[in-house]
Amino acid sequence: MSRVTVAHVRTSVIANSTQAVRQGPRHAATVRQVHFSGVSVGWPASDARNRGVTFGAFHLLPEQKLLLEAGREVRLGSRSLEVLIALIEHAGQILSKAELTAIVWPNTFVDEANLRVHIGALRKALRDGQEGKRFIVNVPSRGYTFVAPVTAADDTDQRAALTGARSRSRNDLPSLLTRIVGRDDAIDTIATQISRHRFVTIVGVGGMGKTTVALAVAERVAHEYTGGAYIVDLSALEDRNLVVSVTASAIGVPVQSQNPLPGLIAFLREQNALLVLDTCEHLIEDCAALAEDLLKGAPRLHVLATSREPLRAEGERVFRLPSLGVPPQQEDMSAEQALQFSSVELFAERATANFDAFELDDAIAPIVAGICRRLDGIPLAIEMAAGQVNILGVRGLAKHLGDALLLLTQGRRTALPRHQTLGATLDWSHELLPDSERIVFRRFAVFVGDFAAEAAVVVASVNEIAEADVLSMIASLVAKSLLVARIEDDIVRYRLLDTTRAYAHRKLVDSGELGACARRHAEFYRDLFESAEMEVETRSKNEWLALYGWLIDNVRAALDWAFLPGGDPQLGVALTAASIPLWTLHGLTVECRWRIQRAIAAIETETDMNPRDQMRLNAALGWCLDPTKGPIPEAAAAWRRALDAAERLDDGDYQLRVLWGLWVYSMDVGEALEAYRLARRFIEVATRTGDGADVAVGDRLMSISLHYGGDQPAAREHIDRMLLNYVKPRSALHNVRFHHDQMALARVTLARILWLQGFSEQATKAMRIALTEVRSPELGPSLLHVIAEAALFIGDLETAEECVPTLLDVSSRTGLHRWHALGCCLQAILHIKRGDPTTGVPLLRSALDTVVSSGFTRDYSTFLGVMAEGLGRIDEVAPARAAVEEAIRRCEQTEQLLCLPELLRIRGELELYEGTPEALTAAEDSFLRALDQARAQSALAWELRAATSLARLRHNHGRNHEALAALAPVYARFREGFDTADLIQAHTLLTALKAS
Repeated sequence: MSRVTVAHVRTSVIANSTQAVRQGPRHAATVRQVHFSGVSVGWPASDARNRGVTFGAFHLLPEQKLLLEAGREVRLGSRSLEVLIALIEHAGQILSKAELTAIVWPNTFVDEANLRVHIGALRKALRDGQEGKRFIVNVPSRGYTFVAPVTAADDTDQRAALTGARSRSRNDLPSLLTRIVGRDDAIDTIATQISRHRFVTIVGVGGMGKTTVALAVAERVAHEYTGGAYIVDLSALEDRNLVVSVTASAIGVPVQSQNPLPGLIAFLREQNALLVLDTCEHLIEDCAALAEDLLKGAPRLHVLATSREPLRAEGERVFRLPSLGVPPQQEDMSAEQALQFSSVELFAERATANFDAFELDDAIAPIVAGICRRLDGIPLAIEMAAGQVNILGVRGLAKHLGDALLLLTQGRRTALPRHQTLGATLDWSHELLPDSERIVFRRFAVFVGDFAAEAAVVVASVNEIAEADVLSMIASLVAKSLLVARIEDDIVRYRLLDTTRAYAHRKLVDSGELGACARRHAEFYRDLFESAEMEVETRSKNEWLALYGWLIDNVRAALDWAFLPGGDPQLGVALTAASIPLWTLHGLTVECRWRIQRAIAAIETETDMNPRDQMRLNAALGWCLDPTKGPIPEAAAAWRRALDAAERLDDGDYQLRVLWGLWVYSMDVGEALEAYRLARRFIEVATRTGDGADVAVGDRLMSISLHYGGDQPAAREHIDRMLLNYVKPRSALHNVRFHHDQMALARVTLARILWLQGFSEQATKAMRIALTEVRSPELGPSLLHVIAEAALFIGDLETAEECVPTLLDVSSRTGLHRWHALGCCLQAILHIKRGDPTTGVPLLRSALDTVVSSGFTRDYSTFLGVMAEGLGRIDEVAPARAAVEEAIRRCEQTEQLLCLPELLRIRGELELYEGTPEALTAAEDSFLRALDQARAQSALAWELRAATSLARLRHNHGRNHEALAALAPVYARFREGFDTADLIQAHTLLTALKAS
């Protein structure tokens, strides 16, 4: 009888090691000497440890925490890698589960099921048991041992491994931890099609492996796409309105407008990228429309979709994924013959992974071939069947499975349709479960997407099911392929595949437990996110999202249930309030807004809602109301409701958050006096709460308010104090509260004040430092606008020219029309400042209309003044006069006096165009008023401009002595900036005056 052993290696080395293992740890030294091929007992010396070890095609570098296969990094969680290092360090020895746990998780209690998951992940990553290779062996009742030959790597091996790993670009595609069986031709074909045709949909029934093949294709071709490869998992999404938002979020495009599609298209327009839309069948129309829109708007984008049916979209190529190859009916089929068929190969590999003793020999080969035929070569069905081998044996498996399928066909000779085959396999697998596992299995159907063991215990352990039993049942369900386990960021995650979840969900509904399970599910995530909200204060955005961001699908499901008839609105309100950071840190502003609005609507119909939830929801609503539209009264109203609640609750944290929001709103709409009052209240609250960083932020708000109000000395005092006292907290709470880098914003404010006070060189230096401090991929449009506008204000055209194109690009790609309009204003001002008013004026006029319609009027008077100057240069004096008069009127009405001296000076210059004696008198009066206003503000830069205009007027009319008296004292007060345009112009005029 011939024998083919899929997961068995018959070598003298392994035979010797296995014998030593049976004899126990006392003989381990001999075994390890064999395994390390001459390396001393114990882990190799430190230099050898640095070089690492090799086994099979793998190279382990413990110091770098890196595992490579043929030069390619094998992505493992750090805990799984520590397990591997421990096993190799004790190669040939049996490490008990307690010993292994103590090494990897010192001083920490870890359930045995957790260790089994990590061992399972390692076996999958190493493809243990495939192609006759064994690495990790489970010795029943003893523990685990590493049995493969291990060799110390030399320097050449290390350099080659590291060079190969670094040369390969990373992508964000999930790792494929198991070898793909029988799909090489399909992967090759699809990879070719997606390159040629841009849009391919992989179609097949549930359980056929569409997702696995799509990921393999993406991995294969990712290097061809310089813009990256992205996968969007739609399996957990139930709301069709979120398809575009979820896609944008997966790609990294913030969703801040009601319609994120234009921003998504703009982001992808120039990208040579691959987008994988996975599991589209339940959202097929929306996925088809999205694919068409993206492909039309982004000519270098390629889309790969998976679905149970074609999307029927324009340009779509359909690839129907076939079943795995199954052997024909043949009574004397040998193991070697059977393994030529991919379905048998898959069965053998999965059976070996779950049951070390499994061997496919000639005696059982025909039986296994029959099982694969009965299962129509459907990969998921085959994996589920293989998971029962250790319980039933191959012959028992064939009998039980055959009876189940025969019952479904009622003895007919015709085969089941493939989708019914999978259903029958699920029925059969379910019937084999013990009663307690059936209960746990169906309760898991309440989860959408990935979930953690802690959540599983809370949802499933009630009444007859104990908490400790749930963990062991999880491991059992994973072994039977009814539950999928994977490790991401050292968190063990579980999920039901969509086909399996749909089956379990029907069982849950039939049991009458759906409502109770959904409640426990929602309560768990409410409690979790109430705790997680506090961690926003202590973790960075990336750290927080790594811990909690992946839970978003379950939060969506819990919220949807809570607000359904029969749900629990109070629970929904509490979860909505607690999960606000989840949406905001994901950039899902629109979804956050409508979920908050739904919760607030529920509050209005209830009388006993938690006032703290009301406060949190209204505070967040203010920030979530469409930021693309500019400041809107609804946001201010929400903040005022939140402030009232925060004051009643004496919650200083939320008082500061809301006062900040109201201050931003007041500044944006040009209400300088109200902004000053709010800044003063902010400082009072911050002083009372005792947080020095918050007091410093209050100083910055006060400085800006005073700066725009025209009190530059007081503004300088507050900003200097802020810069002296502010220490950026380690907590991420400041970014949640105040959105931006406070030091960078403070330097921008300082630059504006310094320039006004006559320190142009110091102002430029402060501006450059600010720009350096905030350089990052997360530099948003609002911060870009602040920097670019300030650069233009102080005459730093170089910085402005660096920032404005970026502002226009970012705002265009993200669909933020308000910021794009402001960017167009700044671009127009650049043209005018560079001496091209013909281009700048029409662009500024158009952009200003958009800005004003958005309600943003903070810098409107300044922009009008620049436009008036530009109109004057192209001899459009009447509209120029109208523009500057409107700007002056706005300044005086709003008490936003910052630019009033400059506007009065511009009015005087325009009055000179008339050339009449009355006009000359009016112009001189305007210049004198400008001087008075500049002196009142201690704004030396404005004073110099006004004095220069006044001196030029007097000089042109023969009043040289008066001209010199007006300009010389102002010029003499400068100590720097003599190469700036204003001072050069003043110096030239002074020279002429002195010469005459």
